Amino acid sequence: MNKSSRPALRGGLSIFSWTCTLLLMVPTLLKCQNLFPSWFKQLPRTPKGYCLSVGYAGRFVNRTLGKQVALDLAIKNLYRQKGIRLKFKLEEIADGRLRITHPFYEMVYNPDSILEEEKDFRIVDSLYTDEAYFVLIASPPDIELDVKKEILTNWGPRPKWVDICKCKAPAPHGIGIVSNYTSWIRAWQDADAFAYFDLARSVALRVESIHVARIKGFVVESKIMKQEFDITIKNCVITARWYDKNRDIYYSLCTPMVKVTRK
Repeated sequence: MNKSSRPALRGGLSIFSWTCTLLLMVPTLLKCQNLFPSWFKQLPRTPKGYCLSVGYAGRFVNRTLGKQVALDLAIKNLYRQKGIRLKFKLEEIADGRLRITHPFYEMVYNPDSILEEEKDFRIVDSLYTDEAYFVLIASPPDIELDVKKEILTNWGPRPKWVDICKCKAPAPHGIGIVSNYTSWIRAWQDADAFAYFDLARSVALRVESIHVARIKGFVVESKIMKQEFDITIKNCVITARWYDKNRDIYYSLCTPMVKVTRK
């Protein structure tokens, strides 16, 4: 074989190997959404003054590390419930020929202290499968809660909250929607984050619009639209999730437990 052809052959084999790996990963990623605890889909209700938080992680060779990653996410979500500042700004410029958008998102939360297990929270329930780890924590840890330990194998019918009109909703809420992700972990993380932003948008969005048109032998038209909010919300939590397997769409529902205040 010609020496110069060997690198090309190795490159071709490398691409083939990666393609096979990705094809083998797809059933695994889908499998992760076919076995999960019921509290991951619908968060149980808690007495006033108590919080529940969910964490999740993918497959790790080291199970201890996988559990820690899921627990770290649950703690992070607990911090978000205590207080989170959401900043959003979108500028859209259009002149009839092209459209330019400049989006900006920022989520800020400042842990006032390091949360310790048994002192600040405790693990209420967990589920470890071949492909994922889920954990549910409660804070403060002295909560008396009877969690239904049910393992689900499907997401059931489309829930009503997915299609509810915000103008008819009894209270503000946010819905995060993402699709076509290769990683179910990243999909749920983004859906959860977008649900927080959608809640903030529903209570604090400010919109400005400028329209300019001039006629001097020709028409020049431009539109500038600005949307923004800067708000701090407290005691808001992801209370429900739903996965549309047929369309590969992830939905997360964020619900406020107390009054939302403008930053």
